[in-house]
Amino acid sequence: MLRPFFLHAVIFFLLLKAFPTQAAENQEVNAIVSTPIETSQTVTAEEPPQPAITVSVPELLEICQGHMEAKRLLTGKSGTALACYKEVLQLEPRNPQALAGIEKIAQQYQVWTERALEKEELERARVFLSRLKQVNSKHHAIKDLTIKIKALQEKQATAVVLPPVDTPTSASAEKSTVSTTPAITTPQPPPLTQSQPNRDKTEPAVNKPTISKPLGKIDTSIVVPTPAPTQAVTTNTEKTNDVDIDKKNIEPAKETIATVSKEPAKKFKTWQEPNTKMIFVWIPDGCFMLGSPDTENQRYLNESPQQKVCVSGFWMGQTEVTNGQYRLFDAQHHSGMYSEQSLDKDEQPVIKVTWQNAQDYAKWLSQLSGYQLQLPSEIQWEYANRAGTNSPYFWGDDAKQACLYANVHDAQSLQYNPFNWAGFECNDTFSVTAPVKQFRANPFGLYDIAGNVWEWTCSVYTPNYTPLEKNCTATASSPFVTVRGGAWNYRPTFLRAAARFAMPPNDNSHSGGFRLIRLK
Repeated sequence: MLRPFFLHAVIFFLLLKAFPTQAAENQEVNAIVSTPIETSQTVTAEEPPQPAITVSVPELLEICQGHMEAKRLLTGKSGTALACYKEVLQLEPRNPQALAGIEKIAQQYQVWTERALEKEELERARVFLSRLKQVNSKHHAIKDLTIKIKALQEKQATAVVLPPVDTPTSASAEKSTVSTTPAITTPQPPPLTQSQPNRDKTEPAVNKPTISKPLGKIDTSIVVPTPAPTQAVTTNTEKTNDVDIDKKNIEPAKETIATVSKEPAKKFKTWQEPNTKMIFVWIPDGCFMLGSPDTENQRYLNESPQQKVCVSGFWMGQTEVTNGQYRLFDAQHHSGMYSEQSLDKDEQPVIKVTWQNAQDYAKWLSQLSGYQLQLPSEIQWEYANRAGTNSPYFWGDDAKQACLYANVHDAQSLQYNPFNWAGFECNDTFSVTAPVKQFRANPFGLYDIAGNVWEWTCSVYTPNYTPLEKNCTATASSPFVTVRGGAWNYRPTFLRAAARFAMPPNDNSHSGGFRLIRLK
């Protein structure tokens, strides 16, 4: 009987030796805790929070009233009325002045929506309604306004919209005098091969007919006048300024859209592509100073060195290719929306097109028409933009005149879009892309050659003009392609004739489009 007991005692003793005692465990834990932790970061004690600077409710209400008077309702770099009144309500949830102020903001957007509907300005109505919903999503007028907007949308969708076509003022062809100076440079663009990315599908595109057969060559000289607006028109100029520009009240340009010309009509030699009804203007042979001088304000180094270049004559699209013209090639193309404003109307310039999309369109239209149509080189583009001028802009050096000649980043685009960079000190009445031919043409008869949208060229982007690219050398593998002309949402400096910008060939943004040229 003693033998089994002795055996169990030995086993128990061995088990006790295998496990640490509680004292030993505590000693080990204490050793671990007391061991310093190595770290590469310096740990500092947090400073006590500083007392917040408080503003009294009466002071806040005074600030809110200032925003209201300046029409900074929902947008503004220096604060907004809605945000201000909400701050008051955080301090005093039942403050009657704040509640009344918010209701007044809602009423203002209701009024603006109704006015836009009366004028059948669908996009403006949509913008104002969306802002009414931001102020008060349960406002009593939302349901009725939504129904009216839908009805207007259906009305406009069923209306027959024809692409704009210039009507000749004379049935007889009139030849223009062009220089016979031999050209030193004749850029020839190569084919481009960049795959097409997915497009924005925010809104269904209306099916458009496609053209499968050419209608034959037509090469006639048509004399068309260039409008020269001289009388103010107050289209789309509701004083709905939600934002201030350096605390200045910017009024629409005094000479703007849809005005009657009082100046003698200028005559240009034009050609109409028969399939798309696209008008091309003859750009005569000539020489010019490429780039900008060292003395030009806001210039970039990539515009150097300035040098004399001569160009052979060519035909250039009078406008940028429009959505309607592009959808004859791609019926499903959709240019989308921006800040709830349509970019997809037939008369607006086509956007969301890559370099390859533009090249494919040019190839398609070349086969259709029997003429060689292509993107311009940046030398051809700048020559056409300048049209014999040497000033920063083709209209001169006065930036405040921009809204007479171009759709630019200005008071209007700041009012409706989330931009915080400076724009032109004028108002062209368009908050996104404008329908083509809404502004004055340049001396060669080209519309929107500055502003509206960036325009693809066939030139690879280089950091300067050393050496000068005499032929189009860009390929699909080029990291960047040169775009020209600036856009409705870019800084003013990019509208200068010499300004260059690098764009990846697969870019398909809401600010990039193109126009075509036709060689002799």
